[in-house]
Amino acid sequence: MDQIISAAKILKRGGIVIYPGDTYYALGASIYDDQAIRQVAAAKGFSAGSKPLPVAVSNLSQVEDIVHLGSDYRAVLQEIWPGPVMFLLPKGASTSPLLSGPSNLIGVIQFQNTTAQELIQRAGFPVTATSANISGQSDTFRPDEIKLKKPAEATLKGVCLYAGQDLTIVDLFNGRIVQDGAWSERVERLIY
Repeated sequence: MDQIISAAKILKRGGIVIYPGDTYYALGASIYDDQAIRQVAAAKGFSAGSKPLPVAVSNLSQVEDIVHLGSDYRAVLQEIWPGPVMFLLPKGASTSPLLSGPSNLIGVIQFQNTTAQELIQRAGFPVTATSANISGQSDTFRPDEIKLKKPAEATLKGVCLYAGQDLTIVDLFNGRIVQDGAWSERVERLIY
């Protein structure tokens, strides 16, 4: 618990941390701090804004601050989350272009992992949820395998509940599954 509180403080002051997600370790920073977002991109080895960075939330009200969330989308998210499913949704007007990159969609997830949930709740805002690796390399679900161009200030250890599986990624805007992974069948039953 103390480590989570310390990591949340790092996020609040603009730092970056590594935390366990559902299928991989994630690199987190405040989505409201462009300098922190730039640090995440630099740690992964690319220019901020050139690639999209997914976002992790702890509740649906945080989603509404990031994307356009209609009632149909809301119902799907409520049915699936929390869990290893990322949804691509139309970004909101105030969402930093450093998060969305060249896309008009942004990936949003509510991890089932309790460490991730607690971190985001303690921070009080959504955080980046990109994999903690150099861009183009495989995701890792073991903290000792993490390699970055620049280090994070803290690493929270925990279990990735669906280690070795991919996230399911769903483009709700276009009504299709982009990547099959954990819970794909559950998602298919809901959206098709």
